[in-house]
Amino acid sequence: IFEKWAKNNRLMYSNIKDRLISDVVINNPKKDNFFKRVKIHQLDDTQFQARLVNEIREQYENLPQRGTVAILVRENKEAQEVVDIGKKNGLNIEYKNTGGLYQAESTLDFYKLVLALQNNKSPKYLINLYDTNYICDSLDIKGIFMHRGKDRELYDFIMKSWPLENWDKYIENFKRDTALKVLREIVYELRPWDIYGEKYDENREKRKIYYKQNLDLLFEEFSVAKKTDYLTLNKLENFLRIMITTRQQEEAATMDLEEEGKNIICTTVHGAKGLEYHTVILPYTNKDVSGVRKGGPYNFLVIDDEESQKIKIGYRIKGLNPGSVMKNAYFETENIDDREYRLKEETRILYVALTRAIKNLVIFEYDKNKNKESWQNYLE
Repeated sequence: IFEKWAKNNRLMYSNIKDRLISDVVINNPKKDNFFKRVKIHQLDDTQFQARLVNEIREQYENLPQRGTVAILVRENKEAQEVVDIGKKNGLNIEYKNTGGLYQAESTLDFYKLVLALQNNKSPKYLINLYDTNYICDSLDIKGIFMHRGKDRELYDFIMKSWPLENWDKYIENFKRDTALKVLREIVYELRPWDIYGEKYDENREKRKIYYKQNLDLLFEEFSVAKKTDYLTLNKLENFLRIMITTRQQEEAATMDLEEEGKNIICTTVHGAKGLEYHTVILPYTNKDVSGVRKGGPYNFLVIDDEESQKIKIGYRIKGLNPGSVMKNAYFETENIDDREYRLKEETRILYVALTRAIKNLVIFEYDKNKNKESWQNYLE
């Protein structure tokens, strides 16, 4: 199935380089033991809930002494739905809610880095950077106190012992390269996840991975935003400030610390990135994932064309007669590009979901699935 997606240009995958091959030998393995389709013949909640509860119970009973059944979904509201179904039927399903990408320590650290680069002559923002995982040196509080109220003297004092050797180079690079490229280079050079992990006595490597995964997710968010806006350092700071202060609930990574015994959890695929589970269940495979804008009678797109340095306006207006519309080429092209991007992204998310399973994978399959762009259809 992964090869098929690659041929359709939906997924970056090579059967030679990326195929996972196990060296574990199992006597008389049967495909049915590892992969299962649960048929849903009618689109009613009663049948769906009964099948889901039965499947979770069956998979839980077949777990080894230590193992996890993970129900993976696309959205937080679906995760809450699964937890509620479990409660009604006596199942203790743990909801792995990560608390949000824009409240994660990695994001707050990154925001302080952006502020320090943006206000690189301001003692206040430079001092704040010491309170992040980008700097492991301690701050000379006594010296800071002695120079308080004198910004120029305080700035000179800070820079005398400034621990980031290539700081001036970073600032100069913004004049030549895009903000995202420079910021990514800074992050990978300073490796804040290493400093973050070393603060803890236990699970250091897992904590490092967790911090880095959230940074990667943050850069993915920037890449999406870049499709509709040219991101300067100022625009990035504004974007982050809004997302942090309004407590936007974009999904963060989940930290997989050691757990004892058998567990049942529910989380989003985003939250499961980098983790593996004995058994994975995908219940909502019939949902429309195309993300096509439905809109009202008027749809407008503002397109920032980097090549021509011009702003273009795409429009789609519904006519008076049923089914009639007026639209220009800008709207058509951008809408197609946006749709293709979303479908590739959904394929990648489904790939992540499928590859979280160590031993068993269970997929729900619906007879009456009207959504052409759905995980179920991708798997056929």
